[in-house]
Order: sequence, then structure tokens, then C-alpha cells
Amino acid sequence: MSGLKLTDGDTVVNICVDDTEGEIIEVAFLKIQLPKKPTKKNILFHDLPKKDQRWHRHELPKELGGIKTMDDWYAAPKEFQQKYSPYIEQEFQRRRNGVWFYNNGVPTYITGHHYMFLQWSKIDIGYPSYLEFQRRLFIHQAACEADPRCMGQIYTKCRRS
Repeated sequence: MSGLKLTDGDTVVNICVDDTEGEIIEVAFLKIQLPKKPTKKNILFHDLPKKDQRWHRHELPKELGGIKTMDDWYAAPKEFQQKYSPYIEQEFQRRRNGVWFYNNGVPTYITGHHYMFLQWSKIDIGYPSYLEFQRRLFIHQAACEADPRCMGQIYTKCRRS
């Protein structure tokens, strides 16, 4: 479970829900331990050339576009539910645990909240683009949520952020 730990005399906030121990980064003077990097085949876009490795969202399967409520889901044929249950479970897992993707050859972790923002949230210009500074904000937010010493997060935003 995520939370505090002591490493080399420093307090580190581990944000991995499975309590793995990956790279330690610092955001706003807070040491944060990311989840352990998975194997290459489990990192999104590993199969693309380095120049094409960047965040891009995956479209919702067209057949799922007609499902608007749980009643619609339960009314769908069992074959339909069996076909799309793995996709839905994968999305919940990504929302819960975050995602690793290759960004120009660099394995990059984003939190589940950041994944949901990039993958499923429309803003005034359409779907958002990946921005490194937002990644750091989402990681800091996850650390604030995992740190029992934290009383909240203050972020003075700039325009359109």
C-alpha cells in the first residue's frame, strides 16, 4: 500500500498501490517513489519507433459507444459482455494503478488520475495533450493523498491549467 517510508535517512512517499519500489523523484521538495517500472512489453507504445513514442489516447471501441448506463450493459448479450469485459477491467486497472508509456524512448509513469484526464476528459480544445509539468502535478497530488502528514495541496494555477 502507498504511504511513508524511510530511505537513507530521508522520508519518501511511495505512491504505488502495490507497494513496489521504483525510482525516487523530487517534486516541490517532496521525495516521491514511483511504482517499479514494468517489463518493456507492458509499457504502452513499446512497439513503436522512438520518434513515434508519445502519449496518444485510444479511441473507445465503437460498439461500447452505445452503452450509456449499467442497464444498457446488463441488457446486452452475454457474448458482448464477455468480449468487452477485459477492456473495461483494463481501464479500471489503469485508473487505479496508473500507466507506463514510452515518451521518445523514455519509460514514463503517469498516475491513474492523469491517465483518466488524458484518456477520457474533453476540455475546450478537445482531448488534452500530455504535458510534463502536469505529470509532476498529478504525481505530487498522489503523494499528498498517500502521505498521512499532508493537510492538502496548494497550487496557484496559471491561465488554462
